[in-house]
Amino acid sequence: MRNLRLALAVSVAAGLMAVTGTATAFGASGTSAGDLYGVGGGKAFGILVQFSFSAHEGPNGDFGQAVIKNDAFLFSATFNVDCVTVFRWFTFPAGAWFSGTVKKLSGPNMGSLGLGDRADFLIWDGGPPSNTPVDFFNGVEVPLNYTCKLDAPDYPPPNVTQGNVLVSDS
Repeated sequence: MRNLRLALAVSVAAGLMAVTGTATAFGASGTSAGDLYGVGGGKAFGILVQFSFSAHEGPNGDFGQAVIKNDAFLFSATFNVDCVTVFRWFTFPAGAWFSGTVKKLSGPNMGSLGLGDRADFLIWDGGPPSNTPVDFFNGVEVPLNYTCKLDAPDYPPPNVTQGNVLVSDS
C-alpha cells in the first residue's frame, strides 16, 4: 500500500511539474532559454483545415504566429502567439499548448471570432510524416484572460492528414 501511495504521489507531482513546464524528467524544461517550441503546417480533419504555426517559449516571453484557413468557406485567421507550454507525459510524444489573439480575419465569420479574441491550440508531434496521421493540431476560442500555462497535457487521436508538426522539448 505504501508503494502504491508513493507511485501515485510521484505521478501527480510529475504531472503538475509537466503542466507548469518545469519537469525535466519527462523532457519539458521551463528553465531552458529559447529551445522549447512547436512549428508546423499542413492540413487537418481531412482537407477541411489548413494550418501553419510557429510557437516559441523564450527567455523574454513567449512568441510566434499561427494561421488557420478553410478554403471551402474562404475563411482565414491569423493569431499573434503570446503563450506557449511545451510538455511530455511519460512515453507520449512531445506536445504543446499555445494561445494568442486574432490579428487578422478574412472571409465570412465562422462564428463569434473577432479581432483581439483569444484562441488556444493543442499540438503534438507523433513522429515523422507517414501515410497515416501521426500528429495533432486543433484550436478553440477561449476567454481573453485565459493562459495556456494552466493546460494539462492531452493526447487526442492524430488528425494531421498532410504536413508535419514538430515539437522540441529539450
